[in-house]
Amino acid sequence: ACGAVRFHADALVPDSCGACHCATCQRWTGGAFVAVTVRAGALHVEGQDHLLHWRSSDHAERVSCGTCGSKLWYHITGAQGDTTGGAPGDYEIALGAFDDMSAHALHSEIFIEHAPTGIRFAGDHLRLAGDQALAQG
Repeated sequence: ACGAVRFHADALVPDSCGACHCATCQRWTGGAFVAVTVRAGALHVEGQDHLLHWRSSDHAERVSCGTCGSKLWYHITGAQGDTTGGAPGDYEIALGAFDDMSAHALHSEIFIEHAPTGIRFAGDHLRLAGDQALAQG
């Protein structure tokens, strides 16, 4: 939001736009975390000295702008990936961090049983409860 951190991705994983309604994502963002996947090595960041890293589990960290607080990405740091199928080193980049979000159709929602009544995404896409998402990992 403030421009202290800028990034570009060489490529996004196709059909990777998803929303997570888990309790940690809700607390971190104030709602659902909607993101697209970028593989390790494909993310290039300027302004790294403005990044605020928060280790949210033994397999991932969440990264925000330390200047304005914008939520930027969820980074999978564990050697085995994360419990919902993310590969080691992958980044789940917040959709709102992109200048143009229009090319990213929602492909999936996970932890739907935790979605607040007021946050229901329309459309025909994959919806998984938490135990289903974890079983796919």
